[in-house]
Amino acid sequence: MRWLLPAHRYPFCYRNCGLVLTTCLVLVCLTASQLSMRLLLLASQLSSKKTYDDLAKQCFGHTGSRSVNVSISLLNMGALVAYINILADVLSSVAGSIIPPGAEPSRDIMLAGLCCNPELPVSDCYCAHYPHSSACPQEVVESA
Repeated sequence: MRWLLPAHRYPFCYRNCGLVLTTCLVLVCLTASQLSMRLLLLASQLSSKKTYDDLAKQCFGHTGSRSVNVSISLLNMGALVAYINILADVLSSVAGSIIPPGAEPSRDIMLAGLCCNPELPVSDCYCAHYPHSSACPQEVVESA
């Protein structure tokens, strides 16, 4: 296998854990994902609930519903942070080729600009399109 791909070209996990262990871990994650998806579908069919929030409320009460909402919010925040970091890296390399050397903005200014300019309006528009979502504050729903 070494002759197919040099050692420095392997993904990080394969390089550190080895081929067999990493493949086993990927298969375990695949199996766990499939099982959890099937359990969610079965619970949804048995309780006749359509949304993930309603299903959590039916199965676990208000505490389960709140923990599902917090988990989804944290997952979305992590994806947004990763997206902003990738976008800042790409834009800083583009800015380095357009703007003269020494005049390009720092990474901190780039991240702040990305958070305030394109991301904030997009995240605020969510409640306008889905006013009855559990992610929207009640004041927004009442004013809509």
